[in-house]
Amino acid sequence: MSSVADTLGRFVWHDLMTTDVEAATAFYTALFPDWRINTVPMEGGFDYHMVGTAGDNVCGILELDEALGFPSHWISYVAVEDCDAAVAKLEQLGGTCVLPTMEIASIGKFAIVHDAQGAHFKFFQMEIPSALPERPAVGQFCWDELLTSDIQAARTMYSELFGWEATDEEVPGLGKYTLFKKDAKDVAGAMSLPPGAEAPSNWLPYLTVGDADASAACAAKNGGATYVEPQNIEGVGRFSVHADPTGAAFAMLQPLEK
Repeated sequence: MSSVADTLGRFVWHDLMTTDVEAATAFYTALFPDWRINTVPMEGGFDYHMVGTAGDNVCGILELDEALGFPSHWISYVAVEDCDAAVAKLEQLGGTCVLPTMEIASIGKFAIVHDAQGAHFKFFQMEIPSALPERPAVGQFCWDELLTSDIQAARTMYSELFGWEATDEEVPGLGKYTLFKKDAKDVAGAMSLPPGAEAPSNWLPYLTVGDADASAACAAKNGGATYVEPQNIEGVGRFSVHADPTGAAFAMLQPLEK
């Protein structure tokens, strides 16, 4: 089991906020047949759809009220020691808190925030630290990547916020890529939004697959959109980028075998 120190400043959870839970569930369970959905009634009168696979919890799915005007999206959680202190620090660095700290008994405290460029994520002060797999299995999350309108500002903010060390490397076909490390471990990546991109700055989560081409074909067959066709990343694996039928963007990665 991971300790608090092991998880701080790392992505530890993901939620799908979707305008159509039924359509989203059908799509992702077609992609990942091992996903099992357990619906849990929550205080406040809403349901939390817990996704599990291979004996591990993977993510959550929540219904997003279309009347709010927000599109379907994935949101990633970063573990922090003190949620309120993290919010205060983020605001000092130019970020914005859009949902102040709230607490769920026996789970922990959360806050939804935006960085200075508008990319949203959650702070998560965990009641009990979650174990993070060294090598995520198929159907589990394996990476989070920031696509941002200001890469230099983002490097500075996240380095100060989480103690991440930012280094640059050249990725064939993708250009300059920022790699964030903490305690010598890779924790996330970042790159500039492509010129002319209409999407706002955002964190893009990656799910592990066993066959990138077959998974991309499955996504298209089941109503998903394809933004980036499967392609290789030297030394990493084969990836593609998609949106589910409700519009939530995500990526898939077939890691190189080690």
